[in-house]
Amino acid sequence: MPSALPDIPRLPSPPDAEAALWDDACLAADLFAAMAANDTVGICVRAFAGPVRDAWMKRVASRLGNTSLHRVPSAIGLDRLLGGLDLTATLETGRTVLEDGLLARADEGVLVFHAARAAAETTASICAAFDDGFVRIERDGASSIALSRFSLIVFDEAEDGDEPLTEAVSERLALHIDLRLIGIRALDNDRLRAVPDRQATATLPDELLQAVAAVPPGFGLTSLRASMQLAAVTKAVAVHAGRASATNEDLE
Repeated sequence: MPSALPDIPRLPSPPDAEAALWDDACLAADLFAAMAANDTVGICVRAFAGPVRDAWMKRVASRLGNTSLHRVPSAIGLDRLLGGLDLTATLETGRTVLEDGLLARADEGVLVFHAARAAAETTASICAAFDDGFVRIERDGASSIALSRFSLIVFDEAEDGDEPLTEAVSERLALHIDLRLIGIRALDNDRLRAVPDRQATATLPDELLQAVAAVPPGFGLTSLRASMQLAAVTKAVAVHAGRASATNEDLE
């Protein structure tokens, strides 16, 4: 008979607080993917490179299904980002031919970029396309407009004491999570059920809509974008819980 297998050491269970943080992160991934299926949404992920962030991105990718992910290189030029001259086609045809940039190729997908590594003009261009839903390409007297409707994942790798995300970026991100206090022990503790139908929707009763409108000013947030994002997230939480009408619990 074969000898007995040796005992395999296992990682101890994570503390309850750590497991709860991972549950929150998984919920945020599920909500982001569900919202991205029907509209554009932004999320800030405060985390350093490593297995926890990789596991979170893997969950997002699995929830997104066929929705494509597009990563923004840290040193990308504006021609590659916005679009520019297609030199080969221009030389072949004898007329100015424009080619799409990364923002146009990300239409109906998800754009991933590192806030601290991006140049100011890159960040400004991404924010403008995120708001407008299109990008204008102009070069050598030729111009075109390409659709650019994407959701946004922003990685924030800032250390405590570093400059925070700019307000221009932060206010466009409906969800904010922090993975830095989650260890690898928590990654096997997924207690969340599967996401329901991605096309499901929920309504906001009038009294809850009034409560949603009152929350951002109470935190000193004056942008209408904050109220709209809170309403969208509240409905997404309700759908995730299997409700057709949002409740105070969803808002909380």
